[in-house]
Amino acid sequence: MKKVGSTTDTADANGEYTNGNVANGISPTIINAEMLNTFQRELVNAVEGSGITLNPDDDSQLLKAMKKTPGLLLNTVVFTTSGTYSPTAGTRYIIVEAVGGGGGGGGCSSTTDDNAAVSGGGGSGSYLKAKIGIASIGNAAVISIGVGGAGGVGGNTGNAGGDTKLGTLITATGGKGGTSLTSSASSAFIAVGGAPGSMPTGGNLLLTQGSRGGAGLFFNSSTGAVGGDGAPSQYGGSGIGSGSSGSTGTNGSGYGSGGGGNSRQPSSEAVNGHDGAPGVLIIYEYS
Repeated sequence: MKKVGSTTDTADANGEYTNGNVANGISPTIINAEMLNTFQRELVNAVEGSGITLNPDDDSQLLKAMKKTPGLLLNTVVFTTSGTYSPTAGTRYIIVEAVGGGGGGGGCSSTTDDNAAVSGGGGSGSYLKAKIGIASIGNAAVISIGVGGAGGVGGNTGNAGGDTKLGTLITATGGKGGTSLTSSASSAFIAVGGAPGSMPTGGNLLLTQGSRGGAGLFFNSSTGAVGGDGAPSQYGGSGIGSGSSGSTGTNGSGYGSGGGGNSRQPSSEAVNGHDGAPGVLIIYEYS
């Protein structure tokens, strides 16, 4: 590629344009046809080299040519609810990240004067990352986002989170719900947290199961009890297990994280577990 200094002796010492300084005897750079034609040829070669035919009525052809450069990020699409994915024009392949829905925390049954109840937090959904050629997608693909599992009602186990899918190409499985246990208040006991989502499928770059939710713990009637925390996902934000009041726990907040469990001292009413967070699917489109 030419610099202006190769077409005129009025360029500066770096071969670049200069405004000159007449008082000091420095001439401004002369704009000549040879240099302007060089600019034009460079732009035309970029457009035609990408396979685009010149169109005098289209001032966006250089941009279109740049977007055809292999490996250029064209667009990012985030699905937080189920829907349909239609690739952006010029997309050659996509990188997909997905996580399944988080499991719900277990609930706690009502207790008598000689027993107590605790429940575990929900497990987090599995995570994957995949590279997929656009030919496998076609014109459109159905996106399914895994719902967050509802917290267990009363003394029931929390519900499992749903699976997040891109058509039949990838599946990020949901986390399982936290368990619940009512037992004698005369000794310590635990309720196991929900299991992680099973191994995802289709993740040709990275795949991993989620994490197990925290266990609910009963110590004794004097020290107290606590529900298990939900498991965090790759996107963070796990639910918090409630203390003995039954009212301080939270739902999962980061995509795919588990909901918190709960706890009850003797002579307490039943309480529900907390909900897991829904999954998410993120698509990065490349030329």
